[in-house]
Amino acid sequence: MTAEEAVAPPPTMPAEATRKAASLSVLYASQTGNAEWVAKHIHEEALVRGIKSACHVLDDHAKADLSGNNAIVLVASTTGDGDPPDNATKFWRWLRRAKGADLEAFKGKPYAVLGLGDTNYSNFCNTAKRLDRRMNDLGSIPFTKSGFADDATGLEAVIDPWLKKLWADLLTVVEYDEAKEKAFRENAGNAESKLDMGKFGVAKKDDAAKKTGAKTTSATPVDNASIAAVTAETQALSLSDQDRSSVANQFTSPADSSAHDPTPIVVSPAGLQAVTTLTGVAKLPTKYLEVERMPDAERPIAHSRTNYFKLSAGHESAFEFTAQSPYLAHISRVRCLTGAVALKRVLEIELDISGLGWNYTPGDAFAVVCPNPDELVLPIISRLGLDATALYKAGTAGASASQGYPFSMDEPVSAYEMFRYHIDLHAFPKKSFLRMLAEHATDTSEKKTLLYLASTQGAADYRGLKAQQPSLLDLLVSFPTCSPPLARLLESLPHLQPRYYSVSSSPLGERETGTVRFAFNVVEYATPAPYHKPVAGLCSTWLDKLTGTCTDRKWQDVSDTALTVPLFPKPRPESSHPFELPSDPSAPIVMIAAGTGISPFLSFLDHRARQLKQTPPPPSAAFASSWLVHGCRFPGADGDALYDTEISAYLADGALGHLTRCHSRVEAPPLPADAGVSYKYVQHALAAESVRVAELLADARARFYVCGSVAMAREVNGALAAILVSQGICADNVAAIARLSEMQAEGRYLRDLWT
Repeated sequence: MTAEEAVAPPPTMPAEATRKAASLSVLYASQTGNAEWVAKHIHEEALVRGIKSACHVLDDHAKADLSGNNAIVLVASTTGDGDPPDNATKFWRWLRRAKGADLEAFKGKPYAVLGLGDTNYSNFCNTAKRLDRRMNDLGSIPFTKSGFADDATGLEAVIDPWLKKLWADLLTVVEYDEAKEKAFRENAGNAESKLDMGKFGVAKKDDAAKKTGAKTTSATPVDNASIAAVTAETQALSLSDQDRSSVANQFTSPADSSAHDPTPIVVSPAGLQAVTTLTGVAKLPTKYLEVERMPDAERPIAHSRTNYFKLSAGHESAFEFTAQSPYLAHISRVRCLTGAVALKRVLEIELDISGLGWNYTPGDAFAVVCPNPDELVLPIISRLGLDATALYKAGTAGASASQGYPFSMDEPVSAYEMFRYHIDLHAFPKKSFLRMLAEHATDTSEKKTLLYLASTQGAADYRGLKAQQPSLLDLLVSFPTCSPPLARLLESLPHLQPRYYSVSSSPLGERETGTVRFAFNVVEYATPAPYHKPVAGLCSTWLDKLTGTCTDRKWQDVSDTALTVPLFPKPRPESSHPFELPSDPSAPIVMIAAGTGISPFLSFLDHRARQLKQTPPPPSAAFASSWLVHGCRFPGADGDALYDTEISAYLADGALGHLTRCHSRVEAPPLPADAGVSYKYVQHALAAESVRVAELLADARARFYVCGSVAMAREVNGALAAILVSQGICADNVAAIARLSEMQAEGRYLRDLWT
């Protein structure tokens, strides 16, 4: 998809809509922080350009005064399988129920839409497209083309040209201060987008290598001594905290830091040395924050670890808890679900949520608010020359009423707290961020490399950074003369986002009263060759260390340790078809999962097993038409066939009617010659039982559930489409895909996916 193809042309503005709007309202719906970052920077640039602007999350739409004389810019991502982000669910509910004057206010209102999505998912940019359609239906007028950016190919390929066109078109529909706009253009002109690299006087690559002894393929000459110095300073800072040894709580990090050791990035020397002129260099981020260190004020690291998240009181609903104000759930038990042969460890944790007031149902999910590891936080603070315990206050420059704070400004925040709890230190660097780093690098070679990566000529190397997965520390070590001010970092880096987990338990039963369970992989891997950088999952590693790196298959009681996990319930999506059991217990269900995708289905089955023990129980044959298809690598107690004991019990007591296991690392039993498949993956099992699958696809009462990775779901979707064709239900693949889409719209085909 090209940038042009990703943008839909607007109709011509009618004559009655030519009166300029008095202000701009920027509204966003964001799940991972990308849409929020874009929206807030549009808002900040608007203020600098002399436009009266306000920025709000969609759920706070009432604060935006949509009935006023304003233009609207909507920036929206999509989560799950086409659902709106959690912070847009109230908006959709309001919009669906709105009447009269509320809807009339949209008529003739100028608007623009930018969608952020991923074509790996079937409902690409669904939230933004729904917004676009609804605004059109209400009579609003798009003043610029709608843009739909694809994370699979790089969001900036669409976002950057869309923003350029946005500003040209926005100034024709909204009032602005001409003097401020002129000053902005002059400043932007000074920050050139076309640069002659000769002015940097860069030494030849051989000379640079001789000077430092570094490999010429590194981003900049960085020797091992520099990296060692950062690590040594970090250890000294960490160990100098007199309270560290006495802290035994969830925020203490392990000593092993191999996954966080600084790794200089690699840039192609051929591409870099061949460049004489750079074009399309990314714009500098708008400056809007002022950060001030408070004199003689500090907060010890140990205090921050133990007291930063405090149990919130006065919440009338479980859904009032948020990432900024989470509920502290005590850990009750932990166990390992995998054996010695498994390539990954899977843990299950039970949490005490008796004070949360959350009446969860099977299929629900919640978010864990996890911190960055000290092994990354402390070296960054040291590298930037900051005092970890110093307290800071931040405000907006000039008259800006910014909504772009990276953290709550109700009270001062320490440098440690900023980097530990608020900033995403693993976020893939935007080109504008690299441009900002270039402004604060004193070495000409480093400056050239950063500008090259932020330019059109460096596009291939910029894309190559994806495979390297550089952290903020990696970038700072790669460019040792770069020392960006704290305010510029806070403006440029996205917020640290919570991690979502599906419930694996039922709220029924004595043990489950006031508790919830969830399962997860302990994520560990290395980046591809030639980098081989070790990577540890942020939240899964933290939870693993928090619970003592459990390897025991039996439940371990840790309730006496006072360990807590900050969390908040995930709001139900604004959909009439949530990921939950059908109300009719006799309706056939097919549950398809790989790995930990089985978690919500365990909550389904656990719930049904407990229903069978209730008085009066459902009919004995009520759940006979339930079918679980689960994929793993290795069978047995030593493998990763999760919940074997529980599933056997569900089969025995009738909570589950049929089970199909698939093992990708084990040769499957031979099948009839005409079957043409093996039970290696879940899609193979579906194809092998195509007649039965077809009968269920044709049954209007049956529901299909898929939970797992996007890649797995794509294969399952293809297998189901092929079955629809081979069994004569659909004429061809196009018709089969359309049929599956209809099933999704009807709530008969539900998917809970992740990348």
